[in-house]
Parts: sequence; C-alpha cells; structure tokens
Amino acid sequence: MTGFEGEREAFPRLGEEKPLQHRGRVLRMAIFHGAITLLCAAMVLLAIYMLASGDGGFIFMLSIFGFFGLVFGFWALHYLRDLSARPINIEGEVLKKWHKGNIFISPLSVAMALGMAYNGAAGETRVAMQRALELEDLTLPDVNDSYRSLIDLLVELDPRVEFQIANSLWSRLGIEIVPSFLGLIRQYFDAEAATLDFDDPTASDRINGWVREKTRGRIEEIVPALIPPEVIAYLINAIYFKGDWTHQFDKGRTKNAPFTLATGSQVSVPMMSHEAEVPVRFAFHDGVAVVDLPYGGGAFSMTIALPEDPGDVAALATDLGEDRWNQWITTLDSGAIEVSIPKFTLEYSTELRKVLSALGMEIAFNPDKANFDSLFANATGAYISRVLHKTYVDVHEEGTEAAAVTVVEFRDRSGPPSIVVNRPFLFAIRERFRLRFQADFFNALNVPGNSFNPGVVCWARSTDVGGINGVNH
Repeated sequence: MTGFEGEREAFPRLGEEKPLQHRGRVLRMAIFHGAITLLCAAMVLLAIYMLASGDGGFIFMLSIFGFFGLVFGFWALHYLRDLSARPINIEGEVLKKWHKGNIFISPLSVAMALGMAYNGAAGETRVAMQRALELEDLTLPDVNDSYRSLIDLLVELDPRVEFQIANSLWSRLGIEIVPSFLGLIRQYFDAEAATLDFDDPTASDRINGWVREKTRGRIEEIVPALIPPEVIAYLINAIYFKGDWTHQFDKGRTKNAPFTLATGSQVSVPMMSHEAEVPVRFAFHDGVAVVDLPYGGGAFSMTIALPEDPGDVAALATDLGEDRWNQWITTLDSGAIEVSIPKFTLEYSTELRKVLSALGMEIAFNPDKANFDSLFANATGAYISRVLHKTYVDVHEEGTEAAAVTVVEFRDRSGPPSIVVNRPFLFAIRERFRLRFQADFFNALNVPGNSFNPGVVCWARSTDVGGINGVNH
C-alpha cells in the first residue's frame, strides 16, 4: 500500500472529493502527503542538535530538508513536475549564516506569510518569487487552492491536538489596498484586514495584541512600539500548536542527566523518560537513530534524528535531502523501546531578508525594482523591507506547545524620508552664520585629524552609544 492510499483510507473525506482538473487534484493530494509527513515530522525535527559553539546550551532545530523547508505547504510539488529542480532550503541558508546558537523555525509560518505576499506581487517580482518558491509550473489559482486545502486539513486533522493558523493584513491609513487582493487573502487564507493610523502609538498595541491572542501569549510582539513612517503595511501569519504525547513521560522520573555537546564536553540537563518501554516507530541508518513520537491520535508527531557522533549534526542538518528523508520515514518500524529526551523551552527570532534573497527573491526587497501593484493601489514604490520570524517551543512531560509568527513588512520608497541614528556616527556642534567663502574653506578642513576649524564648537565620534552616558576619553 502506498503512502497516498494509506492516507486516503485514514481520511476518507479526501477520497470523496468531486473530480478536479488533473493538476489541481494531484496538487491537493501532494499537499496532503507533504503535510502529513512533514508536520508529523515535527515541531522539532532535529530535536537534539549538539551545541557547536560549546556555550553550554542546546541547539534545537526544526530542519525540514531542502525543498520542503520554505514552502512546507508545497512539499510534494516535485511529484507534479517530474523535474530535478534545485530544492528550496531555508534551513540550509539559515545554517550558513547562523551556524552557532539555538535555531528553531517554522517553514509553514514563513510559507503562509510569503504566500499572501506572492498574491500581491506583479511583473518580475512575481516571477522571482515563483522561482524562489519553486512554483513556475503552477497558476495562481492552483497555488491559492493549495493553501486553502492545507489550512482546512491541518486545523481539523486531529481533534486531540490544538492547531491554529491565523493570517492578517494591517495597512496604514491612506494606503489603498487592491480590492481583488483583499478578496483573495480572505477567501484562501482566512485573513483579517484592518486599516490603522500607524502614527498613533496604539496601532502597534493592536497588532501585537492580535499576535498575543493568536499565539496564546507565547509570542508577545512582532512590530515595534513606534512604527516607522515609511512602513505602509504588515502581512502577518501566526501559528499555534499544542499536543499531548500519545504516551506521556513520567514527571516523577525526570532527572538531571549528562548531555554531550559537539565539542565533546558534557552539561547536565533535565531528562524525561517513561516508566517502561513505549510503542513508537524507529529506524537506524548510517549512524543516525530516527524515532517518531506521536501526539494525540497520531496524526502529528515529533521526529527526532540523533547522529551517533555529536559533531555530525550540523552537516546532517545542512545536507539532509529528499532521498535520505524518504528513506528514514518509509523504513520506520513499530516497536516498544525506552526513550529519553530533554525537557526544554526555546525562543528564537531571526530576520529572513538575506536568506530569502539568497533563494532568489532579491528584487522583492529592492526599493527601485520591486513591484507590488497587485497589492497596493496607490503605493507604486512599495517593497518588502524585512521578513521577521519569531518562534516558541516548550517540550515537557505532557506534550509540546509551540508558536510561530512571521511578518512581511512593506515600505514605500516614495514616502517621506527618515534618518534613524542607530549605528556609529559623527556629530558636531557648530555656529551656522558664517560668510559663504568662510564656510567653504573651513568645511574642507572639518574632517577627523584636522586640528583647527573655527566654525566648529565641538566635534566627537561615537562608536558605542552606551558610552555616551558615561565619559569617553
């Protein structure tokens, strides 16, 4: 029995769908297969990632391989195209830039936020996003129908697991949103939309309040208290997951135990265990132990990949590909074994502009070239200024609670200019009422190292803002 056949039997309502256009039908099933396989793979796929920097903590990583990373919802588009295109690997790009420290990302949240932004892109910007998301062979209706199916599937997949997906658009007062864009994100993403006076400090309170509500308070804020004047809109996705283990750990057995770091040194961590062997699915491949720990009714699970050598996990995460992943999942055997995992809580935040640019979306961030005319009716200079991603995960004896938020921030290059002094700078206190020829002459001397300029009362250089409050010599 193939994976598709088993899933159709387990969820017969998918098999009862009316006939669809061939590509749309296959896409829905591909989405279903990817959602089951990958979301069951985790809130944390590489659950115990040995600390490469040796700073005494954990590195926990949601590392879903290549193509499946950025566009979680489009995991199985590979089956539609029969192509050997280069996979999208947001986790790999993140690792290249932040190879030390804790990493925990939600590809599904990133995909949802970018999916909404993709609907607003036009011209070369849409083409670039198509390539980055590996969607060249799909029409926009195909893509949106897939997101709709994925949302409907995931939120109803297991009544014993709480899984919520929320989307929203927040625009600045005076910015006109294209009506068709509003219709699309409402229909396919269940997105809420609101227009706010961004100059009012309560605007950020309302947006962050929405984030807190949708993540059950696990993520407090995603936009700054004072919204910059150039910002014209935010597209936001929020995801919340809470599932109890099918076989919960015994709280009375949680004890400190050694945890080996990538450096070979050890630290003491709270380790959870069961009172006896529990039924799980597991496999061993080329020095890697893989174990699948189910939540609730079994539709979701945490899949842990544990390399024998603690120092190999970074390479494992970076190089993990479709073939190896499929080998792990398809060869999982059922059995009863003893399982011990750390108890931990992790919060993570990262800006994804560089990562997404590396995947081919540079034009979307370019103020002079970006085109979002399908989103904004009166902001022809709109571009994506940043993509901020925040996550939270708490793994304990009863189960796992996780949340993720992704915000796509838009600015308008034609808006009012601003200067934010948030890096090292020079400043001078000077008199301004000199004759023209004197100003030209003395300003030529007004550079560090020159000993005399009568037009400057005081000159200083700052490299450490904290030092401004003290005395610099």
